[in-house]
Amino acid sequence: MTFYMVTLNGHPLAKGLLKPEAEAMAERWQGSHGGYHGGSGLLKIKDRRDHVEVKLDKQMNQEFAERYKTFKAGDMQKVVYEQRVEDGQHADPAMSRS
Repeated sequence: MTFYMVTLNGHPLAKGLLKPEAEAMAERWQGSHGGYHGGSGLLKIKDRRDHVEVKLDKQMNQEFAERYKTFKAGDMQKVVYEQRVEDGQHADPAMSRS
């Protein structure tokens, strides 16, 4: 399985997508063409020089390969969950390490 990501001016918009999903998202953002009148996509004005591109997500592909290798070996897989707690809130007791 190969994962792709969509970038806007070199910065990631979405990661871990399959190729059809990534191409559809890029099409939605860039559109078939940009222009002042009748352009499609979220980036309608050409003068902004915004560029949407579909690239291989190397980090996600590497992570998937490592997890698949662990799965095939029959070893236990490690899943890390992170919980963010804002001021004044309490952490979920089920996720505490104690």
